[in-house]
Amino acid sequence: MLYEICRKNSILHRNIPKIIVTTEEAGLERLREMRKRGGWNGVSGLQLLLRAELRKMEPRVNGLVALFVPSTGIFDVHGLMKYFYTEQG
Repeated sequence: MLYEICRKNSILHRNIPKIIVTTEEAGLERLREMRKRGGWNGVSGLQLLLRAELRKMEPRVNGLVALFVPSTGIFDVHGLMKYFYTEQG
């Protein structure tokens, strides 16, 4: 929803996917939980990557498993807060 607000109101933003990596077996369960919670919250495209898939995507990253999150990004926080302030005002 934030991306849509930014697009409609000329607020600077950029979609930058994220890869959350674990190097330990214990981290796998945490990534699974993050994926499940993201799904509950309507985040689409979350994908668990095994080591081989991770290496194809990011050859220099040495992880056991990773969570790919395609919908993360950055935006002009001040511009967005100004929009919210004027919309509520």
